[in-house]
Amino acid sequence: MSVIRIASTSYLNALPLSWGFTNGPFREMYDISFHNPADCADLLERGKTDVALIPSIEYQRIAGIRILPGIAVASKGRVNSVILVSKVRFEAISSVAVDQASRTAVTLLRILLRERGFHQPRFTSMPADLNRMLLDHDAALIIGDAALRAATGDLQVFDLAWEWRALTGLPFVFAFWAARPGSRMLEDHRPFLASRRIGLAAIDQIARAHAEGSGLRPAEIAKYLRVNIHYYLGSQEQQSLELFFRKARENSLIPAIQEITFQREDTQEGLQEAMGTQ
Repeated sequence: MSVIRIASTSYLNALPLSWGFTNGPFREMYDISFHNPADCADLLERGKTDVALIPSIEYQRIAGIRILPGIAVASKGRVNSVILVSKVRFEAISSVAVDQASRTAVTLLRILLRERGFHQPRFTSMPADLNRMLLDHDAALIIGDAALRAATGDLQVFDLAWEWRALTGLPFVFAFWAARPGSRMLEDHRPFLASRRIGLAAIDQIARAHAEGSGLRPAEIAKYLRVNIHYYLGSQEQQSLELFFRKARENSLIPAIQEITFQREDTQEGLQEAMGTQ
């Protein structure tokens, strides 16, 4: 039987989800590789991986995939790692440089600007270098570790998860595990639940390992993972996803809405673990 291929992202906020596959009991049991979020989705769409941690908007662009239930990279308030940084007032923004690895954040930003009644600026995809992005643009959308390290100084900062919460009262779901159509489906996804449990118990270890060469202190990394990021996909998160997809369709950012379909939950025990109640 072939080894299940997993595509994850090396971004800090995803490390607790993959920790069991890299540093726990599932090492060498799965073929796991690391990419930027956009590439994870592309690998899943092309059939180059069986399961991927994909940006949430990509669920609407890859036909037939199913979500592994209960697990997400989400935020209930300020996320700090998905931000719009601007040299001008937000209502005066006419051009935005966006991190080329971002897909969900770009869609979310377009929705939030329209909901606030701002005109739609010109968007340009670029590598995540804040200084270069702001040379020829009013604002920059940066995500992940680059956003956490960004020296924003006197610039205006628009935290997208916070703005979504203010608009909807709901957490925002940035990513989740999804399995591709035609692959050997994971009828038992408990290793992914266990990997999350192992990762959440190892946050201090993850923070120390990631701090070296990152420009971030272990304490601020640990706080980010515990406070700013939320790793469960429950009823509120599903409601948020459905609203996000509906608003994306209303704003012609996706051609149609694919109904949310979850991988089958095998056991009550697995359901309890997915929801963090065990």
